[in-house]
Amino acid sequence: MGAALREWASGRDDVTIWGYLQGRELSEVYASADLFVTAGRAETFGLTILEAQASGLPVVAVASGAAPEAVAPGAGVLVVPDDPGALTRAIAGLAGQNLRAMGRLARQFMEVNYGWEKTFGKLFAHYERLLGCLPRESSGATGRQIAGA
Repeated sequence: MGAALREWASGRDDVTIWGYLQGRELSEVYASADLFVTAGRAETFGLTILEAQASGLPVVAVASGAAPEAVAPGAGVLVVPDDPGALTRAIAGLAGQNLRAMGRLARQFMEVNYGWEKTFGKLFAHYERLLGCLPRESSGATGRQIAGA
């Protein structure tokens, strides 16, 4: 985390910055939050977004990586990447909204679209498609010459 952000937050009682969290600590933070905000633009699967929504949190995220697919319709806001003003306006725009209702929508979206059965069903379908593209018989060649052969 950047030193300037830590310095700014140190004088505030309404902002907390954590380091890496997992397990019980992470679930407790999600349970105590009202909103999940991420400016990360490189999440390929969007796991943090999915975890937050599974915990019943609305999301503000940048429209990059997996976020456009992962953020539940009606339960979050997508903003232009690398635009702090857009992120700030999106967060402020949620003030006065029913965040609990949005969080319920986020949780329902997760249950319908990312439950274990559906997620693994999609994953195994990808594997089956990939395996279907492989040649059925292999010559055993590895693509390189073996010395002495």
